[in-house]
Amino acid sequence: MTSRRDIQRRGAALAALLALELIQPASLRADRPPDESETHADEPRERFKRGVELYRDGSYDAALAEFQRAYALSPDYRVLYNLAQVQAERHEYVAGMKLLDDYLAQGSSQISESRMAQVASTRARLERMIATLWVISPAAGAEILVDGLPTAKVPLTTPLMLNAGVHRVQLRKPGYETAVRELTIAGSETVHLEFALAPEHSSVERRATAGPLVPAKVDVDLRVRSDPPAVPLASERERYVRVSSHQTPMWVALMSTAVLTGAAATFGALVATSNASLARELSALPADRERVAGLESQLRRDAALLDTCVIGAVISAGAAVYFALSPPAETVEAPRAAGLTQAHVGNIPGHRAELVSDDISGAASAPHRAAGSAALSRR
Repeated sequence: MTSRRDIQRRGAALAALLALELIQPASLRADRPPDESETHADEPRERFKRGVELYRDGSYDAALAEFQRAYALSPDYRVLYNLAQVQAERHEYVAGMKLLDDYLAQGSSQISESRMAQVASTRARLERMIATLWVISPAAGAEILVDGLPTAKVPLTTPLMLNAGVHRVQLRKPGYETAVRELTIAGSETVHLEFALAPEHSSVERRATAGPLVPAKVDVDLRVRSDPPAVPLASERERYVRVSSHQTPMWVALMSTAVLTGAAATFGALVATSNASLARELSALPADRERVAGLESQLRRDAALLDTCVIGAVISAGAAVYFALSPPAETVEAPRAAGLTQAHVGNIPGHRAELVSDDISGAASAPHRAAGSAALSRR
């Protein structure tokens, strides 16, 4: 449902769009055939206007292309603000944050206080949707790939900024096996992912040396840190990601089956001995009642232990078969952190910010800059 605030925001954007024609330089509205230089100057303005209209219609990919083209033709810093809003709507929060930083750096003192407040509010929302990732590995020079794209190399001097969500992180280096992890990272988290790359082996050697692996430890801290901690704090929320081998529980189940089967055989022999002793005692006349009672009690105890071992051996054997047939899978243990509420997760879609709608043709040529300087200073 559209809130009153959204309606007011969209109305303000529409009013800015309508005012766009009013603030264009008079030379560009004259009823005379434009020369070649003026035609070239019109292109960034037209693409800018088209980007605003596409943004208003919800065609964010098309709006992104138009704004990028307009900025390439006429690098006006205000286009960066619109690009940031489009990237936020496209769920590219990291790209939106970088564009806002560029907007502040290029606009500097030309940005009004009201716009500064809007930028601060937008950055705060974007920060809630961005996580930071530290990749730690002794394999210096190894290349980090995030979602298949080369991003950086270890050791990192600054953390990687990632959009909240699911990411596939790879670490590769010539001569080593590529390590792959899939992480689900929430906004505002700081994640520390440790890799230990193994040298490349043939498939036979790899099967011969295969065993339980705990290759990665991930520390998740809801605070933002500028450098990786040498020792994780005990109070931090920790999450461990490891690749579990289905062979380990299978071998444990097989060993349990063997032990229980041996115990069943032992108690089976004891039951047979106790049964024979009881039969001899009953055949003797007169029978010793106390000895007969003792032998019966021992026979019942041994028989109960035999039944227990047989049942346990059957269960262990079934578990061994189950683990042998089940495929290996990556397991993730993620204890819930205390104090997390819905307020920690922002939602950029649904919040459509007002775009800059001023004429940007002033950056195309010196005469146009002079004609439109008064209009451009409004922002």
